Amino acid sequence: MSNYRCKIIGLLGASRPWSMTFHLTGGLSEGAMSTQFSAAVSTLWTTAADGIQNLTTSDVTVTGTETDTLNVSMKKLSGTPTTLAIAGTASGQSLDWRSSLLLEMSNTGFTQKRFKGKVFLPALAQSQLAADIYLAATMESLQDVFDVFFPAIHASGMQSFSYNQRVLKDGTPAFTVSLLNSYRLSDKPSSQRRRTRKIIPTYYQGGAF
Repeated sequence: MSNYRCKIIGLLGASRPWSMTFHLTGGLSEGAMSTQFSAAVSTLWTTAADGIQNLTTSDVTVTGTETDTLNVSMKKLSGTPTTLAIAGTASGQSLDWRSSLLLEMSNTGFTQKRFKGKVFLPALAQSQLAADIYLAATMESLQDVFDVFFPAIHASGMQSFSYNQRVLKDGTPAFTVSLLNSYRLSDKPSSQRRRTRKIIPTYYQGGAF
């Protein structure tokens, strides 16, 4: 059994990086997991009508994936990158680059935090939002493609997981793998500030007062 960190990598406005990360465990080799994950990502983005490509503008791109083999401390041992070139097709402007749609994963049999995981999608098009809530049609499209995506990345016995970085109060050792088996999507925009925090402002000269 091996643990993998599988990332979707892209750019906002052709310059600012974004990524989404899933952790998977199972018997596939790194190469096989990379191939399986990359194919699932391509389908997730390009499925006609419902793919994420249809919900994002052309300044939101997917440039590739990376599948990393992890050691018992969840540190990278090796990695396999793949190249993709997928741009959004929705018309109009993007939402603020910090804006994100939140996908939460959990284990339906447990309530502890270690049985939860969060993934942040890139900024969607402004047309996907009304009255500060994502459209019902947007959420339905995302559910349609994620209902296909998760079985695809879980093929050949692979399973999604989360892990705790420290020893828990109940004595659970650090880096214990906790399997996840369900997901849900929030229709309230979330914020992923890491995607813009390194932008350095330019100050324009004001006047005396």
